[in-house]
Order: sequence, then C-alpha cells, then structure tokens
Amino acid sequence: MSGPPGARSPAPRQRTRMRTVFTETQSRELEQLFLRAHYPPADARAQLAACTGLSEETVRVWFKNRRARRKRQRSGSKRAASRSPPRGEGGPNGT
Repeated sequence: MSGPPGARSPAPRQRTRMRTVFTETQSRELEQLFLRAHYPPADARAQLAACTGLSEETVRVWFKNRRARRKRQRSGSKRAASRSPPRGEGGPNGT
C-alpha cells in the first residue's frame, strides 16, 4: 500500500439511507399532531408511530424537519413582506 506512513485507510462507505415516502394518511396524521404540538412528548410520538406504521425515529425526524420547514417559511415570508413596497407606492404607474 502506498502513501505516507501512518495514513489511515478510507473509512468504509456508510449505507445511504432511503428517503421515506409518506402516504397521504401518514402525512395527515403527522400534520394533525404538529398543529396541536410542535414538540409532542415521546409517548405521543410513540403512539403516532404505532398507528401509522412508522418507526419512532422516523416520526422524531419528521417533526424535526417540519419545525425547520416552518421556520424557513416564516422567515421567508417576513423577508418577502419587508421587500415589497407599501401599498400605493412604487407601483408600475409610480403612484
């Protein structure tokens, strides 16, 4: 094997995770709980996992990603609102 002495061999490739595709029913159940609680307790997540057929880890990650998406959407709408001119000003006719 060539290379500098003491060099590590490349780490074994990690298995790539398959992207979870949620059914309409699963998405509806997840969204309903999210509307009630953005940070549901572990027992509520476990119950949801059991009734949707998802793993508890998948449910936990879904909530983490959903909170991040909500944060992005809220900050994006605030930025868009701050960039648009007030009503009656800066329109195409200069009014």
